[in-house]
Amino acid sequence: TEALGGIDEGREVRICGVVVQERITTTKRGDKMAYLRIEDQTGSVEVIVFPDLYQTSSAFFKQEAPLFISGTLDHGEKGTKLKAQAIAPMVLESDLREEMSDEKDTQQIVIVLSAGSVEPSGMTGLRDLLHRFPGPLPVCLRITVPDDDGSFSETMISVDPRLTVDGSDRLIHEVQQHLGKGSIFLSGQKVAQG
Repeated sequence: TEALGGIDEGREVRICGVVVQERITTTKRGDKMAYLRIEDQTGSVEVIVFPDLYQTSSAFFKQEAPLFISGTLDHGEKGTKLKAQAIAPMVLESDLREEMSDEKDTQQIVIVLSAGSVEPSGMTGLRDLLHRFPGPLPVCLRITVPDDDGSFSETMISVDPRLTVDGSDRLIHEVQQHLGKGSIFLSGQKVAQG
């Protein structure tokens, strides 16, 4: 969130953080909406959740899991705000490992993303693609974030545990077409790029 102030207004961005403050209000039409304070390791930002999105995502606000939020930036007189367009809960990899500790087979599909290179519409397309290949394997996102000094840091995030895939060659091919070669791994090993 620290870098949001330097990004152009109206630009689509994605953040991951936890809800530290929630204020619910009602529009003139009587619809509920929310103002969330989302905090990550570098700071916090106010996120505006309009009524349509509030209806589908408000249950996530009470959970302790981080949220993945995409939206557009608004640099107003009262500071930078993010107008949310999509909100999804995230399960941290350590939580997922605990859930899977009773199972012998802990293989998972890992999809590599570079922060800033995938638009929110691309994330929606990826989710829809994964839903087309149901199976037993959990899915993790490895998000690479460029630092100011030119280096990179990585964050591993597990998606909704209910979203599992089959790991088929067809899935691998489709993800690579969507995100590029080398963008999908099986249990930490790169899947063949054929």
